[in-house]
Amino acid sequence: MKLTKHARIRCQQRGIRTHHAKLIKAFGEAQRVPGNAVKYRLTKKGRKELEIIFKQGIQLLDKLKEQAIIYDEANETIITCYHNTN
Repeated sequence: MKLTKHARIRCQQRGIRTHHAKLIKAFGEAQRVPGNAVKYRLTKKGRKELEIIFKQGIQLLDKLKEQAIIYDEANETIITCYHNTN
């Protein structure tokens, strides 16, 4: 996601990080605004969707911490996967 210089400054001043903006765009409600632009804002529905995803994400993190894969970057292929006991 690209930010204009103005957006970078405003986000910094307002404590809005780039990943926050990405979530708002992904789960927010779109509304046309002047200047051929789109305003995104998070509605109750979007917040509920994110809440569900984050709850599942926390459970997933517990599972992922003990898993590993061997990956062939040249062929973009997973060779094997296993439980990492280290």
